[in-house]
Amino acid sequence: QGVHLQRRAVGGAPGGDSGPVVRPLGRRRRVHENLRRVGAAATDLCSLAAGRVDIYFEEYLGPWDMAAGALIAAEAGCVLGGLDGAEARPRSVLGATPALFEAIQHMVIDIDGALAQPNG
Repeated sequence: QGVHLQRRAVGGAPGGDSGPVVRPLGRRRRVHENLRRVGAAATDLCSLAAGRVDIYFEEYLGPWDMAAGALIAAEAGCVLGGLDGAEARPRSVLGATPALFEAIQHMVIDIDGALAQPNG
């Protein structure tokens, strides 16, 4: 069940509905299905740190939502950045294992670029 990338689970929204809960890939829906999320950014980032998921992404968090979880994920060796290629910030957070981060970040940037085109 769920979404897998290289046979590992990927984090996301509850119940498989990306709806408003997973805003960063909400408009990127064509490339994901059935993403799961436990509800709080801090616990989701801790799941990334613990190796339960390989990727975490979100937009428009409160700074308090990201502070502790981002620290724990970074200390566990995860890579954090923005969905747009900039640094991670509450408005745009992407976290992943070191082996996946760059490829996932480029994929999201490419998808956004394609969706920005008139026929995207």
